[in-house]
Amino acid sequence: MSQPRRLSLSLGSVLALGAGGVGCGPSITIIEAEGSGGSAATAPGSLDGGPTLEGGDDDDELDDDDAPPGDDTDADTAGSPSGDDGEPVEPSTPIVSSSAFIDAFAAEEGLYVVHAEGVFLVSRGGDVVASYESPRAIDSAAFDGDAIGVADQAMLTVLDAGLVPRAEAELVERCASAVMVSGPRFVCGPENDWDRIFYTYDGTTGELLGMSNPETYHGIPMRGVPGTDDFVTVTIASSPSDFHLYRAEGDPTVFVNESPYHGDFIADLVQAYVGNPATHLVNSQGTMLEIDGGDCAPGSSFESQCFVIDGNLGTLPSGVDRYIDLREGADGFVYGIFTTEDVYAYDPLCPTGCTVQRIDAAAHVAVAEVTIATEWELMMLRPDPTGEGTFVIGATKTPFAGPYLDDEPGFDVYYLAS
Repeated sequence: MSQPRRLSLSLGSVLALGAGGVGCGPSITIIEAEGSGGSAATAPGSLDGGPTLEGGDDDDELDDDDAPPGDDTDADTAGSPSGDDGEPVEPSTPIVSSSAFIDAFAAEEGLYVVHAEGVFLVSRGGDVVASYESPRAIDSAAFDGDAIGVADQAMLTVLDAGLVPRAEAELVERCASAVMVSGPRFVCGPENDWDRIFYTYDGTTGELLGMSNPETYHGIPMRGVPGTDDFVTVTIASSPSDFHLYRAEGDPTVFVNESPYHGDFIADLVQAYVGNPATHLVNSQGTMLEIDGGDCAPGSSFESQCFVIDGNLGTLPSGVDRYIDLREGADGFVYGIFTTEDVYAYDPLCPTGCTVQRIDAAAHVAVAEVTIATEWELMMLRPDPTGEGTFVIGATKTPFAGPYLDDEPGFDVYYLAS
């Protein structure tokens, strides 16, 4: 990773590019590598390790031997947007929108960004290359690598990689969270945590395939377990919080079991997975939990062998007790972001800089780091499946958090190149 630079793009520019239907929305900021050096004057900070990228074209990758030496960036131009030709350009005016961030999915094509009013695909160079306008407010979305399932207040719409609708179905209940599993199938989790029923829809036809038995107090958010048809829910509004494992190999979905510790470690939305198929879940403290610790099966939760403690990632510096976010990358690495500053409730997380790590989980070592400064209250990672970097998203609101300082939701997307 190396010294980044910015290219700003707002959804106001989407209309000029011919992407219909999106009237306003949050701004997109793409950070691309500019060399291997940097200075404290640059807001994003400096990166170490890995090849570098020059300019805005995806094919401008440099070998380590060819990378230009580090150079200090003038504070007056630090963070200035640049075009693909390397010449400075005027940034688009950021638009504060009533459209809230829902989710984002990194893919070979770029980053699919889902917000309350629709979906757009943005390239690593900052271009909006496709978009979809939703006729109703979107509640949740899920991605399987080829298609995106978008659940609005009434309907499920499955979009192909070009954001063209290919299937539609009326929902039995609104989906507060969702995952895509093999088939493809879209598993919808409603917003209630009492007698919650999961609905499975065919991702090709939209047909309702099955309804699970009701489960209670297992939390609302859902995360798919890579390489499997399993997903994890987490309790975020009750104590103690736990991870709960579900299996969607058939229809309907079935509950397997939960972690047996009941409060011994943090269980929240900050999760990464190790392996493909995944063998471990890593929580915000870096605690590594073996998903199947020997006999992960239905039965007593106090004797469950699901999510058994099995070491620690070990890459947080002394004095830092947790990651702001963790995500697994398709390149086999785990990506984490943390701050060494004391942050008070409702304050921006990274005003003077947060550290993003690329982590070899097997070796328990961070192989590259970058510092990025933003004014956002929430920070999320979406690693690039090409292994060339990671997208970083700063937001005021997500489906399960915020807004904090600002009543108007909005977000930025950054790209940190390897």
